[in-house]
Amino acid sequence: MKYWQFMDYCTDDNPSRNLIRQWFDAQDEGAQAAFMNVLNFLEGQRNWNGLWEIHPLEREHDGLWELRFNATTTKRQRGPFWRYKPVGCMGHQGGQFVFLYGCKKWMETYSPLECFDLGLEMKQKLDSGRGTICEHSF
Repeated sequence: MKYWQFMDYCTDDNPSRNLIRQWFDAQDEGAQAAFMNVLNFLEGQRNWNGLWEIHPLEREHDGLWELRFNATTTKRQRGPFWRYKPVGCMGHQGGQFVFLYGCKKWMETYSPLECFDLGLEMKQKLDSGRGTICEHSF
């Protein structure tokens, strides 16, 4: 049973941009597969409280949530791994989660550095009626 519907925020630029799709397409196949696995898991969870895979942000990024998953950067599955953190918010309709932006982290360095700030900017645009949301489908 699915409890959650995932949506993508599309900017009000001309032409409109789906930022999470652009981020997803730039990741390798392993990270893409791990992302889809996390979505499949989360959509079947009635309550996300206490799950490692999703976490609400606080302080200056209050209102944003980060999904979390890891993937290695080598074919042998050894060595450095990235911590992936797609960013989103709760949708205006119950049971919706809207992806806004994506980033990854290695050690203490985020790529892009301003990921959460950009996510917050996209949330503010969404909340003010700028841009649109569409069903997430990769």
